Amino acid sequence: MDGASVLGLLIGMALVGLIPGFIAKYKGRDFFLFWLLGACFFLPTFIAVLCVKNKKKELKRKEAEVSGYEKLFNEGKITEEVYLETARNSQNDQERRKAIIAIKNQGLLHEIVINAGDKNFNIGLDTLVALRKVNNSDMRKSIAKKAKDWSMRARACMWLDDIEVLTEISKNDSDDLVKQAANSRIKVLGERKPNNSMPSFESLFFQIGLFARGETADGMCPYAYESMSIIDQFVAYGKDAAQVMKSYLMTCAAGREQYGWWNNCSPLVECIALSAGSSDADRLMLEAWLVQLVNVQSNISEYDRYVRRYAQIELDAISD
Repeated sequence: MDGASVLGLLIGMALVGLIPGFIAKYKGRDFFLFWLLGACFFLPTFIAVLCVKNKKKELKRKEAEVSGYEKLFNEGKITEEVYLETARNSQNDQERRKAIIAIKNQGLLHEIVINAGDKNFNIGLDTLVALRKVNNSDMRKSIAKKAKDWSMRARACMWLDDIEVLTEISKNDSDDLVKQAANSRIKVLGERKPNNSMPSFESLFFQIGLFARGETADGMCPYAYESMSIIDQFVAYGKDAAQVMKSYLMTCAAGREQYGWWNNCSPLVECIALSAGSSDADRLMLEAWLVQLVNVQSNISEYDRYVRRYAQIELDAISD
């Protein structure tokens, strides 16, 4: 065969391979894989792609099933356990998260966080929502000691005020970052003063900016969980600090902050929720702030990924 014939054959194979490729794409499968196989082995690939299940239809069916269970749960016709079991198998993050937000049973929430990372529970934002909802001190201690995923143990340390338990974790945990988290929390508890004076707006804004970029005043990056002590300091200043943090994130949305502001900024959204206060008026104020963070116009992809997404999670949680 001459060169022109070989080229024509290759083009023909490539075009024929598009048929199984597009069928695969329609069914939610890998277009490139089926195109390549179809170009090389058209007939068996074509038969195979016709036989594979439609992933998109299956996903829609599961989402409809979860939505149906949500309705039954809201009507009191099924238990929390049944609703959660259905939602935890969903591929839709929002549906899983809605179920976890609806759960009141502390034991179920504890189980979600303890088992984060196994086949039943993803390590994702829905798991963080569950961690936030666990308000039983003994369960928080249990999570800090026994959660399968190190990041859940480290985050749980932020909630503990028991120096004895934190000291035990700092000595015995198998992960260095969890030990750092426990030591950071011990340091904060030792330094905490009953009447923390609020720094100036400019000073706090500067500190928040350094933290968000993952820097210190001398330009060095702190260890990952040494920053937890900084988070505790922000939270200790209360709703005034929460307002400053909200203002800082709004400037990020407008593109007026230094490059790298997104490196460590998602915890600031959680800080806002933790700092805002617990009264009905504080709750309404927090909801208004979160709505601002969710709805602000921004063409910065990092804002969508590291701020808007987390603000929506917090908003869902307080809207429960």
